[in-house]
This record gives sequence, C-alpha cells and structure tokens, in this order.
Amino acid sequence: MKLVRWFKRAFGPHIVVVSEPYSDGNGWSYILGDEYRFRFRKLQSAEAAYDSYSAMLTGLRLGSPEMSIKLVKLNVEQAQALVRAEVSYYTMLEPHL
Repeated sequence: MKLVRWFKRAFGPHIVVVSEPYSDGNGWSYILGDEYRFRFRKLQSAEAAYDSYSAMLTGLRLGSPEMSIKLVKLNVEQAQALVRAEVSYYTMLEPHL
C-alpha cells in the first residue's frame, strides 16, 4: 500500500484542498489541505482572510506549470460541515481522488 501511495504522490497530481473564507464567530477562517489532512487558516478580518485566500490561489496558479496540481474547492457549507465533524474529510474528498 505504501508503494502505491508513493507512486501516486510521485507521478500523480498533487491535491490541494481549499475552502472559501467564512466567519466562524471568532474571526475568519478557511481550510487548506492536501489529500490526507487539512488545517484552518484563521484571520482577524474578512479582508485579511480574502487577501490571504487570493494570494494562496494566485501562488497555486503560478506554480501549477511546474507541478501538476488538482485543486479541490470547498464551499462554505462543506467547510462548516467539516468543522462540525458532520462529515469526514475523506468522505468529502473521495469523489475527487
């Protein structure tokens, strides 16, 4: 199984998962991850969140000619479902793998 995963990572597209920024009541967040795990990028304001999100997407677009990237965009409802643990991360990504 590890060998298959190594070949997939070496020769397949790198999966990048992002969500739209959303307010979580304590600030603004968006999800950033790969095919195995995700983390939250937390920011103080909507402007900072959208600026960070836009800069990250721009960096991915600029880097995509150098490496194969499969971008999976989650909407706000999907991101919030992950936060509330209503759906597993793997279940959310399974259709894209």
